[in-house]
Amino acid sequence: MEDFKRADFLNHFLIGTEEGLTLLNEYFGTDDPPTIKKLKVYKIAPEEHAALWPKWLQEKIASIGWDELGDLSGLNWEDFKEIRDTVGEKRGWSNRKLNQVWEFAQIPVGSIIVANKGTGEVVGIGKVTKGYYFIDVDEHGHRLDVDWYDTTSRKVNMPGWKKTLVPLDEATLKEITGKSPVPDPEALFSSTSFELLGELVTAPKKETYLAKKDQFQKFVLDPFQNLFKTAVSKLPDAITDRVETEKDVFSRILKNDYGRGGAWPHYWGALYPKGGSRIKDPQLFIYMFSHAIRFGFYIGEYGSEQRELFQQRCQSDRTELLLLLRSYLKSPKLYFGDREDSDEPEKEELYKERQLSFKDWLKDPIKNGIHVSVQLSEEEVMSKSRDELVQVAVDTWETLFPLFLMALDDAPVPVIREYLGIEKPPVIIQPEYPLPLVAKQTGFNLDEIERWVNAIGRKGQGVLYGPPGTGKTFVARKLAKHLVGGGDGFTEFVQFHPAYAYEDFMQGIRPQTKDGALEYFLEPGRFLTFCKDAQNREGTCVLIIDEINRANLARVFGELMYLLEYRNESIPLAGGNRLEIPKNVRLIGTMNTADRSIALVDHALRRRFAFIPLFPSYEVMTNFHENSGFDPSNLIEILQKINRQINDPHYEIGISFFLQEDLPNHLEDIWRMEIEPYLEEYFFDKPDKVEGFRWTKIKEKL
Repeated sequence: MEDFKRADFLNHFLIGTEEGLTLLNEYFGTDDPPTIKKLKVYKIAPEEHAALWPKWLQEKIASIGWDELGDLSGLNWEDFKEIRDTVGEKRGWSNRKLNQVWEFAQIPVGSIIVANKGTGEVVGIGKVTKGYYFIDVDEHGHRLDVDWYDTTSRKVNMPGWKKTLVPLDEATLKEITGKSPVPDPEALFSSTSFELLGELVTAPKKETYLAKKDQFQKFVLDPFQNLFKTAVSKLPDAITDRVETEKDVFSRILKNDYGRGGAWPHYWGALYPKGGSRIKDPQLFIYMFSHAIRFGFYIGEYGSEQRELFQQRCQSDRTELLLLLRSYLKSPKLYFGDREDSDEPEKEELYKERQLSFKDWLKDPIKNGIHVSVQLSEEEVMSKSRDELVQVAVDTWETLFPLFLMALDDAPVPVIREYLGIEKPPVIIQPEYPLPLVAKQTGFNLDEIERWVNAIGRKGQGVLYGPPGTGKTFVARKLAKHLVGGGDGFTEFVQFHPAYAYEDFMQGIRPQTKDGALEYFLEPGRFLTFCKDAQNREGTCVLIIDEINRANLARVFGELMYLLEYRNESIPLAGGNRLEIPKNVRLIGTMNTADRSIALVDHALRRRFAFIPLFPSYEVMTNFHENSGFDPSNLIEILQKINRQINDPHYEIGISFFLQEDLPNHLEDIWRMEIEPYLEEYFFDKPDKVEGFRWTKIKEKL
């Protein structure tokens, strides 16, 4: 036994593993923590016969047993030894076995983990993405998070792999990754399939292909077409009813009339719209290269018009598409954007770094590349059976078919919703709000309110204008509530200000940071989003623009100036896409004439809106206080005197200051802190006019 230990130690020590140091400590009676340089590659067994491998793969973890040791987070070597000795003595476990848990807990993020099945097979290779943690509610509670990036099964001969955890060196890892995958007896493709295409990469000539034409047929074309046709046969009718599955779906190896232009170093098949064009229209494809097979969605290289339409739909429907598809298209295997057909490993690493989310890709598909795919390496392809490859194709096509519909349908969102089996959100009918109730709650005459509603309906948009305190915003909300009442429409509210711009209201470039760099995306503004939502409703939808005259309207509205007058037309926008105001859209603005007289508003804009005056209506105040217990007659008399002194209807004091149920309790505060400061500002050069209306002078009368 001693000779065996000595030989075992020497063997491990010479190859530089920590196993050797552990044996050395045992042999000489020492018990110190490993002090040699930490290695970055470890072999860990997912239990006997790799029983835990499916769990590791699904949960993206590596784990180790001996849970009785508990959580080792934050422990030093001395603390660990004390726990180890207690547990080891109780369970009869050797220090050598338990020390593996300590080594496991020290594995740093970025390390490579090789998962094995006994001494003769590697089942996966991954990278540690999260360091040691412990879960005490499951077996094998000592955990690492691992990205299992290579799940190819490989035959090896490693008699020293009988332990659960073994540190490895770089040479051993290279030897493992260099081994050919375990061939699957039901696999469609072999290494010969890829080698043949590799020869065309080196010499893309007619002669290269013809010299091995029979082999190309047997190892490339036949298995590829088998894969493609079988996958098509398993697609749902929702897809096959819309795509061409027979005519011109496969490419040729030889270029230009059977080879006068050489030979392609790849082979592909594509499903495109029935009656459409493969080189212009959207397609669901399978591409085979000399190093990989790719499954995905693409728009033909000559489809410039189709690409522009796809871009426009992505941007105009972006909000709803994100809601419908973000979780549906979240697979980490999907790569969004163009990629070269290179088999250089460094290029693959670059693609991983460039990986976009669906959300980011959707901002500018043309710039990012209208190409979404799943790629399997040569090793992954050869390790999968025919049925497994078919399932990859079917799953990918079914997942990406909504993008195919985006490129095909003028109104794709309802079609995508139907394809996904997502019912349209239930229609919420707004409660009726009849005009007599509007009149009662606003205090205005019913006939007058009817004229306002008719004017807004006739023009499509109106502006309530007048001095401050006349209830413009209040009335606008009530009118909007009436207009949407009884239908599935909605009301939205936006307030303009001097910094409000075209980019906020219509559309504009939004800078965003990604990986430390600035990128710029065209984003829809508030009005475009509002119109898009209104398109999905039958009822009237109202956008209230409060303080409409505080912004530079001609600049904010842009092309909308034209459409406000010509409601039945559409117009291209400066940043792309077209705008058409849905017929069910109404705009109601409010305008404080004390800030800017209506005479100063652009005449072209004035022609496009119905302007509805709201000046102080003392009848409204009387009606409001009819049952409040407050007699407003003296207050009205004082306000009339003040407004005669002001002598300008655009600056008169309005009545909304005083529309409160418990007005007597607040009247002094309102007068001192709202009315007097307003008068002081207006009569800044005539202070004697203010004095007569100070609270101390008028309180007795009130």
